[in-house]
Amino acid sequence: MTRLFPWATYSYAEPIKEYSEDVAVHVLKVELRPEAEAYLEAEDFLVAGYPDEEEPCALEGRRGVLAGLRAFSRAS
Repeated sequence: MTRLFPWATYSYAEPIKEYSEDVAVHVLKVELRPEAEAYLEAEDFLVAGYPDEEEPCALEGRRGVLAGLRAFSRAS
């Protein structure tokens, strides 16, 4: 199944139940791999477009850069 669905991981959730020689029930637990989750998040971002956020103003001069660094370190 990994070849058919490489974006998911599988494990047995219950033991295999055999009802006859021809019929067996396999109950699986299926989860998306982290790479698949990241792909879906990126796809959602691209569909939604750029966020409506204002770009920060550029700090000018050496004093502006130092003030910006101080403000950043306080916020962290």
